[in-house]
Parts: sequence; C-alpha cells; structure tokens
Amino acid sequence: MGRLWDKFAEKVQETFSKKPEVTTPLLEPEPQPPMRTWRQELLSDEQRHDLEEVVNLPGYEVLQDLWESAHEGFITYLMQISPEDEKKVLAWHKAIHMADLYRKSVEAQVNAYMRLSEAERQEAADLKRALLGPSPVENTETLNRLLDPMFVPAPAETPRRPKKIVTTPMDTMLGRK
Repeated sequence: MGRLWDKFAEKVQETFSKKPEVTTPLLEPEPQPPMRTWRQELLSDEQRHDLEEVVNLPGYEVLQDLWESAHEGFITYLMQISPEDEKKVLAWHKAIHMADLYRKSVEAQVNAYMRLSEAERQEAADLKRALLGPSPVENTETLNRLLDPMFVPAPAETPRRPKKIVTTPMDTMLGRK
C-alpha cells in the first residue's frame, strides 16, 4: 500500500501545485441574448381569430406532437455524443435548451390568447344576459297555460314520509317492535 499511497500523494501535489492561469478581465460585459418572450403589442382581433382557428384544428395537436418528438430526438442525439467532445456536447445542449425555450414561449403565448378569448366570450355572454334582463316567462307551465286552454298541469307529487318507528320502554318489555 505504500507505493499506491506515494503515487496518490504525488498526483495530489501536482494538482494543487499548478498555478491557476491568469486571464485578463473582460472590459465590457458579455451581451445577453434577448429573452423577450412576449410581443410588445397585442395581436389584432383578426390575428387572434386566425390563431383560434388554427388551435382548434386537429392539425395543431399534430404540430405539438412533432415539436415534442423533435425535442426528444435532439436529447437522444445529445446523449449519444461522446462526453470527451465537450465543445460538441455544450453546443448541442445550448441548441436544445434554446429550442425548448422557443417551444415553451410559443405555447405560453398561445395559451394566454386562448384564455383571453374564452374570458372575453364569457364576459360578452354575461353582458348580453344583463342587458336583456330575465326571461319574460320563467317556467314553461305558465307558458303552456297561456297558449293551451286545455292544458292540465301534472299533479304535484308530495314526497312520501318515511314511517316513523317509535318504540317505548313498554314495547321493549312486552317484546313488541
């Protein structure tokens, strides 16, 4: 064990005795890529209508499946790259990360516009109900009485009451239930 220990000690000494390379600091900060995920201006009504039509087509789900399978294919390819080729691994990792950010950004924007469209439809329906007021004829029985002089309303059924079983101490003593 003495020789192994000596080799290990030499390797540790070599590792820690190396002086770190001195690099010159960057004078300017590295520019960051634009990460704007939302459009600055909203889509026009016509564009939103077109987007809603596209999303409601069955082909939109196919497109989402294609995005997902392409993403999985990129990841599979990345896993097959030799780890020793660090530059290639890093480049593919960056590309896959960017593709994933792109897909998530587009999906988030589409989902936001769909929620907005649904909320506007609901608001329009609520406004229409509020402006028109309640229906003049609330129940159909009143309408039938007005339109059909021979109308006989259905007999109102009263719910049956369950039979009440009362046992007194005397019933229990006499063995009656």
